Amino acid sequence: MYCSLLVVEDEPDLLIAMTQLLQRRGYRVAGASTTQLALAALSRQEFQVVLLDLSLAGMDGIELMRRMKRIRPNLQVIILSGYDYPLWKAKEEGAFAVITKPCVLSLLETTIAHARERVVDEYRVIDASASVNA
Repeated sequence: MYCSLLVVEDEPDLLIAMTQLLQRRGYRVAGASTTQLALAALSRQEFQVVLLDLSLAGMDGIELMRRMKRIRPNLQVIILSGYDYPLWKAKEEGAFAVITKPCVLSLLETTIAHARERVVDEYRVIDASASVNA
């Protein structure tokens, strides 16, 4: 199943490990180590899902998610946090899910699959609406 991911993580070793692991699992993955690189990648390429570290240098993950969603409103963002971040608060801000690090690979893959399904469903609704209005 095709899925394009952007991993935003400012810990270099973790960024490399996550992108390589997800690539081996069949995902199309790009990585960004800063908020500026993440926004630049998002403006250049279409991603379905973003895995976003909550604690980033220069800008917190929630603010970065807000900016990303202004660029791509249908983007599904999975927050990765080293501490418990309230799911309700993250969802209120627009996140699809919150996963506490270190994360279990099966949970991460299941969450990515569900986020991707939401993207596909949203595009179906948009396409159906466009067909009705044509």
